[in-house]
Parts: sequence; C-alpha cells; structure tokens
Amino acid sequence: MIFIAVFRLPSKDARLKAFNTCTPHMCVFLSFYSIDIFSFLSHRYGEKIPPYVHIIFSDMYLLIPPMLNPIVYGIKTTLIREETWKILKNIKKCNEKRTCHKIV
Repeated sequence: MIFIAVFRLPSKDARLKAFNTCTPHMCVFLSFYSIDIFSFLSHRYGEKIPPYVHIIFSDMYLLIPPMLNPIVYGIKTTLIREETWKILKNIKKCNEKRTCHKIV
C-alpha cells in the first residue's frame, strides 16, 4: 500500500522525499516481521527443534527490533551516517590487513 501511494505521487522529488521518509519505517517493520515469521514457523512446525531454540527466537523477536530502531532512524542523520561509514570502512581495512588493533 505504501509503494502504491508513493508511486502515485505526481513529481519525482515528491516520490524521493516520501521514500526517504518511509525507508526507515519499512526497515523496522521488515526486521520485526522477518523475526516474527521465523519464530512462528519454529513454534508451528518445529517439533524436533530443541526448546532453547524456541526461547532464542522469542527473545530475538522481542529484543532485536527495538535495538535496531535507534540505528535505523539514526542513519538518517548525516553526522551519524558519516561516522558509521568511517567505522565500517576501517573495519573492512582491518579485515583486509589483519593487523589492526584500533578500529576507531
């Protein structure tokens, strides 16, 4: 429904602005529902799955989406996004060299 509403907007700038606004919301919903689906399927069809796996899925369902909220919504802030990219680039360089001691 969101995509249909956005694609019906008349101008390209309006569509881009709407997608920039909706992207974090969709990321949070996708993280929430993907974990929810795995939890549901493991409880519904996983008779041979050990009980601790069910508990882990249930905990992930409750903990991961709220933990991702500040990250997903914070990435929209330019300063946070730039610093995150710097850290990720440093981690990539360290993995390539395998000699880094300090990431930041």
